[in-house]
Amino acid sequence: MLLIGVIGVGFLKLSVCFLYWHLFSRVVFRRFLIVWIVIVSLWTVAFVLAILLECGTHLSATFGTPDEYFEYCGSAIPAGYAMMATDLLTDIVTLTIPIPVILSLRMDTRTRLLTLLTFMIGSL
Repeated sequence: MLLIGVIGVGFLKLSVCFLYWHLFSRVVFRRFLIVWIVIVSLWTVAFVLAILLECGTHLSATFGTPDEYFEYCGSAIPAGYAMMATDLLTDIVTLTIPIPVILSLRMDTRTRLLTLLTFMIGSL
């Protein structure tokens, strides 16, 4: 379940980044998005590998019973904390990416606020 969750969260963050790519066309913004897409992709690959390799040579323990998992996979707890912390950090950065772009748009304050709130629905 954890493996599928990491892959799903990684693809979800990448899809949001590609949505930003298609909505905002500034060159500087797209350069930042390229870097951010690479970072999110590397995050996803790193934690998929961490999950698969956390049991060392006992790969079957990763997908085995809970007793096997706890016996052979002692490094799972620190890796889980690292994954939660970096997941939260990447979520915050991904959610705040459109804020400066929306605030710099030339529109009335009410429309700008409603547009910003529309993007922030993703934080739910």
